[in-house]
Amino acid sequence: STANWLADACPTSLQLSPTLDERKLASSSLILADSRQLAKTYWTLLTDVR
Repeated sequence: STANWLADACPTSLQLSPTLDERKLASSSLILADSRQLAKTYWTLLTDVR
């Protein structure tokens, strides 16, 4: 079936039940990306004000 093929094609990290470590890694990298975006926005605001 298609679902089986998808499960085979996807690397382990993309399957529905990642390990706790993988989940932690994914969420921390998301947070990192968020804070980078936030810093960029903040910096843009600061430089615009001047």
